[in-house]
Amino acid sequence: MGFYIHNSPLSSVKERPFPYTRSRNSKQLMALREDGPAPTDELPKGGRFTPQQRRFANTIAAPWSGGTSVWYLQGDERRAIRRFIDLNEDKIRNALAKKNSTLSARFEDTLWVILCQEWLWSGKMTDKEMEKYRRNVRDRDD
Repeated sequence: MGFYIHNSPLSSVKERPFPYTRSRNSKQLMALREDGPAPTDELPKGGRFTPQQRRFANTIAAPWSGGTSVWYLQGDERRAIRRFIDLNEDKIRNALAKKNSTLSARFEDTLWVILCQEWLWSGKMTDKEMEKYRRNVRDRDD
């Protein structure tokens, strides 16, 4: 349970989304925070993050050559998937048409579920067509 003390050093915590000075001053992290998920070429300094900054940023990597990867802040997975779909729609459609696609094999279970939901909800495919692309979600205990 947290609390907020007026006129104390803790009162400015709400204004600082990242705890480390280098992370707070990171143009890449602030761009992701303000503008949302982005491909590497749209980030200041590209996707070069320090180890401290890397704690807050993840990437959805395109598993095929020529695909565009998307950087995002942790917790912003759904918007990152939407951006990934916008940038790679044709390649995703081709990957989903294959029985064993690298897209399905390399995506984490959570990201795969979100990708399928966003693909379906965007109207790119019907429920019946989407049934072909369901996969068994692996247990983490295996």
